[in-house]
Amino acid sequence: MKDRNNPSNSKRTTGNCFRWFVSIAILTFLPMIAAVAKAQTDPDPAWVTQAKAATVGTDVSSTDVVITESTGDGNPTTYTVKTATGLAWIAWVTNKGKTHPEITTTSEPNYDSFYPAKAGFEDCAVELADNISLALPTELNTVGDTNDSWVPIGYLSHKFKGTFNGNNKTITDLSITEEYTDYNAIGLFGRIEGGSINNLTVEGKIELGSYATSSTKFIGGIVGYSEGNINNCHNKCTIDYGSAGENYEINVGGIVGKIDYTNCSITNCSNQGKISGTKGKYCYIGGIVGIATINSKALSNCFNSGEIDATATAYVAGGIAGSNSMQLSNCYSTGAVKAKVNDSNSENSCYAGGIAGINNKTITNCYSTGAVSATHSGKSDTYNSNSCCAGGIAGSSSSQTTISNCLALNKSAADGSPAISVTVTNGISIKMGRVVGNYYTGSSSNASYNTKLSNNYASTLTTMPDNYTYDKATDKKKTAQIFIWKIIFPIS
Repeated sequence: MKDRNNPSNSKRTTGNCFRWFVSIAILTFLPMIAAVAKAQTDPDPAWVTQAKAATVGTDVSSTDVVITESTGDGNPTTYTVKTATGLAWIAWVTNKGKTHPEITTTSEPNYDSFYPAKAGFEDCAVELADNISLALPTELNTVGDTNDSWVPIGYLSHKFKGTFNGNNKTITDLSITEEYTDYNAIGLFGRIEGGSINNLTVEGKIELGSYATSSTKFIGGIVGYSEGNINNCHNKCTIDYGSAGENYEINVGGIVGKIDYTNCSITNCSNQGKISGTKGKYCYIGGIVGIATINSKALSNCFNSGEIDATATAYVAGGIAGSNSMQLSNCYSTGAVKAKVNDSNSENSCYAGGIAGINNKTITNCYSTGAVSATHSGKSDTYNSNSCCAGGIAGSSSSQTTISNCLALNKSAADGSPAISVTVTNGISIKMGRVVGNYYTGSSSNASYNTKLSNNYASTLTTMPDNYTYDKATDKKKTAQIFIWKIIFPIS
């Protein structure tokens, strides 16, 4: 029998506990140490390598970025970008949160003085001097396994906060094919806050392939996640959000994935690129913006001609906005909208609209000409409350919302199927209309809660399935006050 008072027993016990602690510590921290070591040895993405070689200065002869210091008369410090390397430098400085230091020793690197005074180029202007190609320079095409995907300007920890003026120039050959761990917002810009992006056209591709997303993704041709203003920007990139993980939202727009900030706006913008994808948990897809939140101000004077054709477990798609909570006005879409839920176990809903998948605010003075279809292969939920909705202007419009002065001129699909169509299995509720598929009429005592529909027109050429029996009379009476017996202007 062991003597508990024997010091040798105490030492053995202490030693065993120590060895146990060390073993647990090794098992716990060794993977972390290995990950850090790998991060330290992995080469930089090619565009980061390129950024570190940029020539930057106040002399107009500087090859990549010319800096014009503020004169104190209200004009901000301006960074004029002349090359793709210069634009990569703007991204690198933003993403590293670099700022102009208080230089106290002569050992401070000279180029440090060219960083902005505030992180993210806040209170600074960045402008393009010329058109720029983001085709990777030849000398970087041999970097082996170094990633050559464009690294977006700004992310969650370090957002772009300046004013960007594209000067009506075009950035071509944008290529984003990497789902960066730190970047849940993807586009030419990742995240902007308080600043603006103006007068810019972007061409290229965003193709993310298959990935297991660890967070909600925001994807846009111009910017992934915006807390600023976007004006006169045009996307010609094709966007394929790929096959995403099962547990998070995917927000995709031709211009911006999501806009969410008080008084922010999207104006005078267009999308001409196709948006597609094959898998995702909850997807909000729009030709201009995936989600426009209630905090934002206006979405106006925009158009979309790109096709939207994508699949998810729950789906909301619109020619202009996936989910709209802004004052949406003076916009049009000519691209076809196809929303598909292909998960047989899905109990979620599916919404497709020529302008907005779901309208939570106001849509005025808009028209749509592309075919709209919603397909649901899932099943009814416990309360039979999920539905599949399609409308020429909106798939669904919530309580206390308005749709007015809109034209539903949707043409039949290229395969001859109706202009507005819904296909379901397993008894899911079908709701569709030439102007709006589903709208709120639940309050008989207080009409202010109902969806307000006024002065909307629909073409008789905007066809629906012959066997469709859902409330046709209401469709004519409520969602389209006047039917146009012939098209009053050509549809392109």
